[in-house]
Amino acid sequence: METDINQRESFVFHKDWYNVIEKRSDKIRLEVYDAIMGKVFQNKDISLSESSTIILDFIMPQIEKETSKWLEIKRKRKEVGSLGGRPKNPKNQKVLEKPKGLFDNQEVFEKTKQKHSVNVNVSVDNNNVILKEKEDKSSSKKGEDDFVEKMYKLYPSKCPVRKTTLGKCSKDKDRIRKLLGVYSESEIEQVIRKEIDEKYGKHYMQNFSTFLNNFPDPHVLLIETTTSENGQTNNPYPKDYWQ
Repeated sequence: METDINQRESFVFHKDWYNVIEKRSDKIRLEVYDAIMGKVFQNKDISLSESSTIILDFIMPQIEKETSKWLEIKRKRKEVGSLGGRPKNPKNQKVLEKPKGLFDNQEVFEKTKQKHSVNVNVSVDNNNVILKEKEDKSSSKKGEDDFVEKMYKLYPSKCPVRKTTLGKCSKDKDRIRKLLGVYSESEIEQVIRKEIDEKYGKHYMQNFSTFLNNFPDPHVLLIETTTSENGQTNNPYPKDYWQ
């Protein structure tokens, strides 16, 4: 049986998805799992109940993002393959000239020459991989630092209701970094913005460190606040607010 070139054979199932799904009824869990598998392996959209749709709204964007990344990698590999592999750089090849009086057998000489050229290319390629990994790590670290600084500045320094400071300090930045090991940047930002919007100037606000140490689960928090008691969706925020 032929397999669609764009059909995935596997994917990453994230623990935070499980944390949200496993709290639902058997019927809703089955609907959500079937919808995820159908989308990933068959690119098929399944009709769902409203409760299941709310959960999928938080999961599908990440699935679509990872699928697009996977397709882009396959496309690039296909392009490289059609060109006969990675082109060799003549400057990186060690040319072995035939010395006088040696290698009278032409076949032995050609094999020796080929062996040396391959060894040089492998060494250069490995160095390029190491440099690329260092560049990626440096870029990732800067992006994380920028996000941590943004979240630190986003939370107010004073509570306008109590007229007191909220105890912000450098250790709070370390707490935000630890949260990045559990949640995505967008999830962390959504929770912090929601806390500010609902309490700033209206209720007492927690010290920043207390809030971070008791950080709410973004998935549970956002699902609960976007569903009213009668099951109808209720989104108090304007479209594209979280972008």
